[in-house]
Amino acid sequence: MRLLSIVAFLFWSCAALAQMPAVNTTPTGCGTTGWPLVAGSPMQCALPLGSQSIIQAKAVVLGSGTGDKATISVPTTITRYQIIGISTTNCSVTPILAAFGVWTGAGGTGTSVVAATTITGATGTTVILNSTLAGSVATTMLTAASLFVNVTVANAAALTCDIGVKIQDWS
Repeated sequence: MRLLSIVAFLFWSCAALAQMPAVNTTPTGCGTTGWPLVAGSPMQCALPLGSQSIIQAKAVVLGSGTGDKATISVPTTITRYQIIGISTTNCSVTPILAAFGVWTGAGGTGTSVVAATTITGATGTTVILNSTLAGSVATTMLTAASLFVNVTVANAAALTCDIGVKIQDWS
């Protein structure tokens, strides 16, 4: 009897999924004008695939002086977002002293996304080093059009790394 109930549930679930409309990839709101509503829940939208994005700066120079070394532009279609994480990878050499932070304003102004952090753990081109987000930034809605990578301590030798920002689009 229990097996029959499970099979019936799976059959019903698959049939219900087959009847679901395609997800709108240009969200404008819940319901008929945007994302479809989640069945049985008038307050939940079914998020489109790709609602999380990684924006990045390639080959950021971290071994030559301090200050803003890269600007990461948020796509113009994303006007409200949450930062999920920031990662450093593909470093040209093992960092010795390098430290950087990420802010919403140039010159280390605006909201601190990642406070100055050393990246000595990024020991190879295939290592991904995740940074700790500053304060309450993981639970804060941001609207800045750009994020600035600010080197606070230059590396002791020439160094470039890729810096990626994973964001959740809430536009």
